[in-house]
Amino acid sequence: MGGNALAPFGARRFSAEEYKRLLREVLIKLDKYEPVGIPFYKNKLSFGDMDLITRKLQDHEYQEILDALDSDVYLRNGEVMSVLYQEMQIDIIPMKQEDVSTSLIYYSYNDLGNLMGKIFHKFGVKYGHRGLTLPVKDGDYGLGEVVLCKDAKRIFEFGGFDYGRYLAGFNDLEEIFVYVISSKYFNADIFRYESLIRIVTGK
Repeated sequence: MGGNALAPFGARRFSAEEYKRLLREVLIKLDKYEPVGIPFYKNKLSFGDMDLITRKLQDHEYQEILDALDSDVYLRNGEVMSVLYQEMQIDIIPMKQEDVSTSLIYYSYNDLGNLMGKIFHKFGVKYGHRGLTLPVKDGDYGLGEVVLCKDAKRIFEFGGFDYGRYLAGFNDLEEIFVYVISSKYFNADIFRYESLIRIVTGK
């Protein structure tokens, strides 16, 4: 999720073959933390980092992970930790148990979840790692979010997306973009620069 964070410390891009080998190795080393790799499109040729969703971690378990990977090169941003392992940046992303499934779907296939989120935004709701939520505000002040739905099939159907097609996976970025466009609610104007600025700033 932040593939360049450890580049100054020697992190590099890995070929797909290298990545898959390393992924199997890391999943075994970190098995007790219940790591799950985020799905990627089938023809992806190289990887700048390895994103792993884990269960919530206790403070002492961050050091345990460093010990398990035999690494002392890392950066922490809140609960997320990026670790350098054999020149690969591994991003450890702890999630509450109830958010693991929705997180895997939201973060899968590069920017798919983010692009889908632009379409959900037009309905006044937010699509993210917790599923579909309703932002609650007092004027311009954000009070939090109410979870509306965590059922992926229902969320996709609400946004005009074929959930079965998502489950089939994607071969390349073009198929991902075509999938976003396939929503009956897709409107190119949503993705214009001016519209994206309004989404980000809320203005």
